Amino acid sequence: NKCLNEKRRRTQENLYIDELAELISATDMSSGKTDKCQILQRTVEQ
Repeated sequence: NKCLNEKRRRTQENLYIDELAELISATDMSSGKTDKCQILQRTVEQ
């Protein structure tokens, strides 16, 4: 099912972004929720 495959892809993508957020939170993330773009940008900058 196409919808189910898309949901799995988004879920996996979000898990990876959460992992990146944890990795960079120890160094320079301010407290509070940051969006996906900020997480990706800060990951690239490091």
